Amino acid sequence: MDNWKFIFCEGKVDLIFLADMIEIFYSLKYEKEKKGERITIVFPEKRIKIIEMGGLSNLQNEIYYSQIQDNTKLNGKNIIFFDADYEDKQNGNNGFVNCNKKLDIFKRNKELNFEHYIWPNHKDDGDIEDLLVKLIPQDKQCIFDCIQTHQHCIKGTGLENVRFTFELKNLLGYYIYTCNEDSKNEMRDYKKNHIWNIDCENIIELKGLKNFLDIHLQIENHPIEK
Repeated sequence: MDNWKFIFCEGKVDLIFLADMIEIFYSLKYEKEKKGERITIVFPEKRIKIIEMGGLSNLQNEIYYSQIQDNTKLNGKNIIFFDADYEDKQNGNNGFVNCNKKLDIFKRNKELNFEHYIWPNHKDDGDIEDLLVKLIPQDKQCIFDCIQTHQHCIKGTGLENVRFTFELKNLLGYYIYTCNEDSKNEMRDYKKNHIWNIDCENIIELKGLKNFLDIHLQIENHPIEK
């Protein structure tokens, strides 16, 4: 059971997206394992495991950092993905700079060995949804625009007790549902090219993600199938 690559991520959106990207980038197939509400994804051929762990504060949980310690002792590699969130909104991980600092401090204090990548592009504030919006194909952008306009229209009624949202995670859910696909986080399929444009050459954020995975997963590259 040695030489595994463990990928720890925040939630099901990250989990499924990373699994689908690894499948596309490297022509691998994965298996899902579910225990309670948590899902783990395994690529047995290359000994890669993606683990859903919740927010950054859960790194303090011995269950997770002991997995990192144990995997390191077995000559494994550990990779962590979290949202940067926003410094100006003072929410979540409080922006890229603060999130990066928290991870570096935790790594040093616990003497852990891991690499990390912060959504959306490992340099800016934001979250994984900021990347996903950029993957909407040009011919489907009109759908997403309509959804945003609709939410503004509802807000503009001025009526009480009506719901509207401008949160990207909710707008993306509406987009997927409108495209006649399952919008539940764990049931999404980012390999479906009629609603997602996985173009590593022209979408710089996606190219950066692939470069990071190329370095740290060290899997032989395969042509990306369209």
